[in-house]
Amino acid sequence: MSRTSRRTALLALPAAVLLALVPSTASAYPVLESHGSVIGPGGQSVMNDTDGDLIVYHYYDGHDNGTPKLGVNLLNWSSGWPVAY
Repeated sequence: MSRTSRRTALLALPAAVLLALVPSTASAYPVLESHGSVIGPGGQSVMNDTDGDLIVYHYYDGHDNGTPKLGVNLLNWSSGWPVAY
């Protein structure tokens, strides 16, 4: 299975299953979590763009009275695990 196919297959799995697949020797970190004014990110989808894989999600903006917003970040796969930046 190619790296792209593996990545696509992994992202289709629920988060609980993904965490169960991580070997005990690996470091797993949430791809999305609250930080700064970004509160409760979730409902994510991943799509491929010309710049790479994008993660699209909703969150509540702590600097705008909790107004729901849409977030879009690129994903870096260099560690083998997705990291949003």
